[in-house]
Amino acid sequence: MMKKILLVDSFGLIFRSYYALIKQPLSTKKGFPTSAVMGFWRMYFRALKEIQPDLTAAVFDSPDNFRKEIYPEYKANRQEAPDDLKIQIQAIVDMVKETGFPSAMLERTEADDVIGYLADYFSEKDYEVYILSSDKDLSQLVKGKVRLVSPEKGVQELKLLDRDGVYEKFEVYPEQIADYLSLVGDASDNIPGAKGIGPKTAVKLLKDYQNIQKIYEQIDGISPESVKKKLIESRELVFLSFRLTQLKKDLSLTFSSDKDYQISFESAQKLYEKLKEFEVFSLLKDPFFNKYKPETGEADSLFSQKEEEENLFSPENIQPDTKESFQADKVKYRLVLKKEELVDLKKQIEQSKKMVFDTETTSKEPFQADLIGISISLQPKEAFYIPLYQNSSADFTREDFFTLMRSVFESPEIKKIGQNMKYDFQVMLPFVRCRGLYFDTMIAAYLLDPDAKKYNMDYLALQFLNYKTIHYQDIVAPEKTLLDVSLETVKDYSCEDADITYRLYEVFEPKLVEAGVMPLFQSVEMPMVEILALMEKEGVGLDTHELSKIRVELEDKLAKTEESIYQMTGLTFNINSPKQIAQVLFEKMGIPPVKKNKTGYSTNEAVLETLQNDYPVARELLNFRKYSKLLNTYINTLPDHLFHGRIHTCLHQTGTATGRLSSSDPNLQNIPIKEEVGKRIREAFVPAPGSLLVSADYSQVELRIMAHFSEDSNMKKAFFDGIDIHRRTASLIFDIPEEKVGDHERRIAKSINFGIIYGMGAFKLSQETGLGFRDAKIFIDKYFEVFEGVKSYIERLKENASRNGFVETLLGHKRYLQFINSKNKNLREADERMAVNTVIQGTNADIMKKMMIEIAPFIKDFDAKMILQIHDELLFEIKEEKLEIFESFLKEKMEGAVLLQVPLKVSIHSGKNWGVLK
Repeated sequence: MMKKILLVDSFGLIFRSYYALIKQPLSTKKGFPTSAVMGFWRMYFRALKEIQPDLTAAVFDSPDNFRKEIYPEYKANRQEAPDDLKIQIQAIVDMVKETGFPSAMLERTEADDVIGYLADYFSEKDYEVYILSSDKDLSQLVKGKVRLVSPEKGVQELKLLDRDGVYEKFEVYPEQIADYLSLVGDASDNIPGAKGIGPKTAVKLLKDYQNIQKIYEQIDGISPESVKKKLIESRELVFLSFRLTQLKKDLSLTFSSDKDYQISFESAQKLYEKLKEFEVFSLLKDPFFNKYKPETGEADSLFSQKEEEENLFSPENIQPDTKESFQADKVKYRLVLKKEELVDLKKQIEQSKKMVFDTETTSKEPFQADLIGISISLQPKEAFYIPLYQNSSADFTREDFFTLMRSVFESPEIKKIGQNMKYDFQVMLPFVRCRGLYFDTMIAAYLLDPDAKKYNMDYLALQFLNYKTIHYQDIVAPEKTLLDVSLETVKDYSCEDADITYRLYEVFEPKLVEAGVMPLFQSVEMPMVEILALMEKEGVGLDTHELSKIRVELEDKLAKTEESIYQMTGLTFNINSPKQIAQVLFEKMGIPPVKKNKTGYSTNEAVLETLQNDYPVARELLNFRKYSKLLNTYINTLPDHLFHGRIHTCLHQTGTATGRLSSSDPNLQNIPIKEEVGKRIREAFVPAPGSLLVSADYSQVELRIMAHFSEDSNMKKAFFDGIDIHRRTASLIFDIPEEKVGDHERRIAKSINFGIIYGMGAFKLSQETGLGFRDAKIFIDKYFEVFEGVKSYIERLKENASRNGFVETLLGHKRYLQFINSKNKNLREADERMAVNTVIQGTNADIMKKMMIEIAPFIKDFDAKMILQIHDELLFEIKEEKLEIFESFLKEKMEGAVLLQVPLKVSIHSGKNWGVLK
């Protein structure tokens, strides 16, 4: 009987497992995600059971590979893996390594190439070779004794593909797969292929000519003329794509003997223990382990499933016992119910000159919440809870409390500490304007790690104090509030919040000093807390009558667009179904597909934008989605956010890693700025009667920041001359007089000017502008010749980032770059692009915040209100009679907010609604 080997495309299987289980994520009791771990090993074990191989190898990609050297854009479009997947990938790699499970990896080589080498090696030794993978690249290996085992329906089934099976799936034979991919490209790997050649055309060409070599040898005979033209124009990219897709088998992979790929008893034993560690208990019963089950009773117990393990996922084990967590830490939490106790607490605060306070309310919405209690901590492990709701058991009212404590909260001399202080400040506003906001632990945590995903207190306590807090949902039932919970329980919950905040403050304060970000924290971020709180309180007016008119207009546009799509396609179908759209576009209409995903051909926004110039139906589909999104996201939902006739969006200081503010509930940042439909929606945002809206934004601020840091003479001169920077750039890189620069040249120059900040390469520029790849590269090279200072600055910035491990904005906002020195070129280059982007965008955020802080104290002098900050735009509401003097003040303050090596320029507009301000 012929021997067998199973080769596993490990990363492919890990990714497939993760996304197959994404709607039913698994994790350990401590919260470590295990979906990918479970899926990977479950499918691996199933393949081992069905194939019964003598040998196997889990094959992994090397962090770097030679294809990136051939084509730097290779796989550059891939999004970074989610954090919960990244840690599982590393866990599986470590698991294989630590257990001694058979595996293979070669430096600078992808798993596909290693699999190709091993497939050839073992098939020549008369093994049947089975490759477990869903990657179409690997189907080129199928022949004789080599077959592909493809996971189907997520990770539920296995399908065996021989040579005929590959043909049935792709309509080309295995030996033509590389040629096929060279023609159609591969969006998942960023392989370009021939522009405009889709699967049907590629299949026909390969049936007629066998391979790309023969296609180009007989290019003159190819018809229709449009296909011939596309092939000629893409010749260089086609052969580049072939080099990228063809597997490299001349490898120097060494192993001592075939036995290196045998699963040993010791390896299976260690793997069993590892899977137990990761709490994937269902796998411990897999028949795989029976094969390696020893005879002795002692060893038998290792593989036996203990009764208590059966119940580890029962509710009592999943839910942590917060009471035990709380009691384990000795604390003094006191309930303040008597006025004399309150007087004594006030004296302690005045002596301490420092206090943590935390509010308890009935709602997450600060302007709709009722304040029902406050907790105060003056030192770690001690806290006081003061109930303030009506009919509480205290012998004082909420009004009594604020009469007594007003001087404490209003005193700037008493340092206030909190977690998410903007919310507490807003909740307290009806009673007192809190001053002396000194330290917000949420913002401190953000400055120390701007890329962290969470800054809530529960997470920070676990991360920095190894302390599991009482969660709100642990004590409050759905649809209930803290008023429905016993006072003693609320006391423990609220006092713990204040106590933990104090402990976090003691951890974070020295860390801020050590990190060198304390000046930024004190002079910029903490003053912004009050400014943003007051901006949110003011909100912006919404004209619901105008909004209704816009709804009618948009619904009419949507209906007409829908009818237009049906006429263009000749079909009535569900336009909201990506699957049906793909069938109509790529099967019925024969439009060449651009990108394939796990469920078929993609019809996402990027794909439709690529197609819209050649296929009007793609443009109409984009319009349909745009109108639908605007209706569902804004027109139909904005009235739900109204409170006393105004929209109070939430502005976040910790929402972006660069330091820019973000907006939610509703998110006003995503209203299209340049399109007429976006302008119409903005027209529904209005000032109070007798007032105007005033918009102020910096002109080309990010390019001015680049000119400042790079000190490039050509760029600085353009700004000092006060001319159009994009026209000047076009003039310099195209070597033509400025007056002869056309729209096309200016558009290319603008794309490069802004693209450089975001690390745009030639491939991206060619996509944006329609230039060929070679021309795009020439223009970028020419740009760096003209703006030599920009190029040298970017290189210096990368070197400093590599040396320091972080980058820093003008005012000291730091962003740490985890992969800046990674051996993985993709990760390293992504961090290098992030470094440039962070300094430019982050400095833009610095300037905006500094300017807001300088303006804030003078706002009342003009009867003005600062109400919104969206992107580079700041929005005010002002009485009409104060407009002229306010605009003059605003221009002076904004242009002098910071001193750069080039002048800052501000555009100011005013009007009766937001839409007319641009």
